[in-house]
Amino acid sequence: MADALEAYLDALGEALRFDPPLAARVVDEVADHLDCALAADTQAAGSDDDAEAALARVIARFGAPQRIAGQFALLALETNADRLWCLAALTAAVSFAAMRLRELHLDPVEAAGDGLAIAALALDRGAFIAALVLGLWGWRLARDARRSWRPDPRGWRRLFAGLRLSALALAALMLSVAADTALTLPRLIEAAEAVFWPAAALTVEIALVLALAIAVSRSREQAAAVRRLLA
Repeated sequence: MADALEAYLDALGEALRFDPPLAARVVDEVADHLDCALAADTQAAGSDDDAEAALARVIARFGAPQRIAGQFALLALETNADRLWCLAALTAAVSFAAMRLRELHLDPVEAAGDGLAIAALALDRGAFIAALVLGLWGWRLARDARRSWRPDPRGWRRLFAGLRLSALALAALMLSVAADTALTLPRLIEAAEAVFWPAAALTVEIALVLALAIAVSRSREQAAAVRRLLA
């Protein structure tokens, strides 16, 4: 009996190998459910019932490990997608705050010197606006995809299109941060006190952009793995 149960749980973990923390959590949860169901089935059938037969009935009711893995993987994908867009919204808000703080505490044109500063300022604002537009467009596609991606091919196409747009939005946001850095760093040596808040906001902005880059990459990998699992 132990071998059959172990084989079922191993197959479940193997189906979710693309996300080890999720696999470990799901295997533990399913193992607990199987133990409870097996105890209830054995008690209902009586002490003379064969343990192997009872386990076979319980596993049959639970269904194939790939199907169970697919259900948990979809829920995890939806949860991670929500976290991704919340992080994106937070990053955009901090980026906007960093721009405003720089404008309040620094002269954007004097920060890096004439033409270079003007170009950096234009790039900063233009890239930020582009990131907002692309990010909102991607969020809209991903939101619409959640209504139909189980397992509608059109929903999956919308999801991956939304993730591609989020990657483009991230690239535009990185350009904005680079321009923001070019405008802020030259003043750090000249007037450290005057640029404390812009520099602090820039530091947080860079950290959030890096976290967002990791989240976007992981979301794309997870979505591709879940789609293969459900194929």
